[in-house]
Amino acid sequence: MIPNLLKGCKIFQNCYNKTTMETKVLNYRIILKPIREGKKTVYLAECPTLGVYDWGNTIDKTLKSIKEGIECHVESLIKDSEEVPVDT
Repeated sequence: MIPNLLKGCKIFQNCYNKTTMETKVLNYRIILKPIREGKKTVYLAECPTLGVYDWGNTIDKTLKSIKEGIECHVESLIKDSEEVPVDT
């Protein structure tokens, strides 16, 4: 269980650039924050590098959901020929 503090974790994202035909594994920091909603706890996830946020009822669902959001965002950046930010 996450304490009532922010917890960081990493999400790895494969990034394939069709123009250069190269694949990179991108590593993004995720911040999870538990939030009390009445009697239950929900989890807020943030990827500060990309500005992607999501939430879920469990830690696993939240991480799965933020990973899908990161994948969608990175794919959109590549499709639009924009630079994909990386964590340093």
